[in-house]
Amino acid sequence: MTHTMSAATFLSLVLLASSWAGDENKKEVLKEDLPRKGKIAWDVKLFEEDKDWALVKRKVSIEGNKTTVNWVIEVKSDLGAKKLREANTDESTTAPGPFYVFTFYDEDEVKIVNVDLKLAGNFRKGERVRATLPLPGEEVLEKTRSIKLQHRKR
Repeated sequence: MTHTMSAATFLSLVLLASSWAGDENKKEVLKEDLPRKGKIAWDVKLFEEDKDWALVKRKVSIEGNKTTVNWVIEVKSDLGAKKLREANTDESTTAPGPFYVFTFYDEDEVKIVNVDLKLAGNFRKGERVRATLPLPGEEVLEKTRSIKLQHRKR
């Protein structure tokens, strides 16, 4: 007895097999929930979805009454390395910017405060960089309804 398979069935099986193989090569990104999820709307796309680096993980750290959000990214291009070097807010550099700033807004979208994203690491293609956002105190967070990451010129 001979079995025949339609071209559509064969193509479906090939595509399914290739998608399974592709899943093995994808690295899972650890993305912890951002603080006060549900109460504060976070917009971090500018950093997490940049095509010049890959997000490795996002972790929230709480020590006493201080909370920080930490990202680890892997630089994928020379342009990404350049953007990070120019964005570094370390006092020891004279980089012109732009750099990344988080703006905290209240329920009426009135700006409460800006907080700079701090960068550390080797700003070269293939290297990993840590970005840290130290959250402001409880008084600010209680008023905050949204947080947006954006570029800001120096």
